[in-house]
Amino acid sequence: MNALKFIQGYLIACSLIVVLQPLQVFAQQNSDAAKTASQPTGHIEGLTLRLYNPQTHQWSLYWANSKAGTLNLPPNVGEFRNGRGEFFSQDTLHDRVILVRYVWSDITPNSVHFEQSFSDDGGKTWEVNWISSVTRAQDESHQTN
Repeated sequence: MNALKFIQGYLIACSLIVVLQPLQVFAQQNSDAAKTASQPTGHIEGLTLRLYNPQTHQWSLYWANSKAGTLNLPPNVGEFRNGRGEFFSQDTLHDRVILVRYVWSDITPNSVHFEQSFSDDGGKTWEVNWISSVTRAQDESHQTN
């Protein structure tokens, strides 16, 4: 498949995650903005809507970017087990049906590791194409000099 041969540079991303209070722990939204290292004027803007289903104990992760202005469907669906989250969906890449996998790992109160992978062989092999290590920003109002 080698989807990475179409990528011209690395991405630098930052995120803001907000818990939606009316839904309490059942929904989260985050906003991402990224620039490519090789093209600093180019960027990706979007958000992820994460919805939790308490009956199935699974999350549905919906992505939307500002270019399309719509939620990507179907969502990636999955769950957390033993400190690791795996979420799957089906998509199309270069007119071929592929599987998409999100993996959340190394989860601590202040950090998390994320990888997105594609598979064009029904999940037998996976090609990682997005890696993100996220660290919670320190609250400067509680720091002392």
